[in-house]
Amino acid sequence: MEPIVTVVEIVINMYRQTTVPGRFAYIFWSMFVLIYLYTDLYERLHGLSMKKQRKLKRWNYPATLYLLGVATITTHHLTLANGRAIPLPWDFAVLGIVGFVIMAVGLTLVCLSRASINGYWGANIYDYGSHNILVTSGIYNFTRHPTYDGQLLMSIGTVLMANNFCVIFFPVLTFIANTFRALREEKDLSERFPEAFKEYKDKRPFLMGIL
Repeated sequence: MEPIVTVVEIVINMYRQTTVPGRFAYIFWSMFVLIYLYTDLYERLHGLSMKKQRKLKRWNYPATLYLLGVATITTHHLTLANGRAIPLPWDFAVLGIVGFVIMAVGLTLVCLSRASINGYWGANIYDYGSHNILVTSGIYNFTRHPTYDGQLLMSIGTVLMANNFCVIFFPVLTFIANTFRALREEKDLSERFPEAFKEYKDKRPFLMGIL
């Protein structure tokens, strides 16, 4: 009878496989998830959440990032275990530092967008009835989709800190998926705030000024 591999043993093995920069990448993503959980709990405890006022209008593929994250982790560790990981063609130490900075900026953008959108935070497209407003303050004064900006930067930083070209699909698919989600949100905003959103859209970049 073959020995049963426990979850703890798998985690320990993953830890041993991962370099120091890679471990920091996991820390950043853990902070990302904890920020979502903490702010959601804080708003509910203090009566700031808008969940009771909203109704689902359109599903917007909220699990996309998490599925890509799981696929990235699985691919990274399987390629490491099989000796098929493809290091990036740059200095490892430099990649770690650059990746750290990019992930830090990305996480900062996510935090700022979470703070700016306040209780209207949601994974899908919702109708808030009489409470509908167009958020244009805070970080939204500089870019139309700061959350997606932050997620994209964090996915890029992940590839650099993992130093594994096999997970390059993470930022590529994150960009495609978030662009698709953002366009669906903008279509809804154009219908809900035809004049205000057009004026806002004409003055603010789509994603970090690249589109």
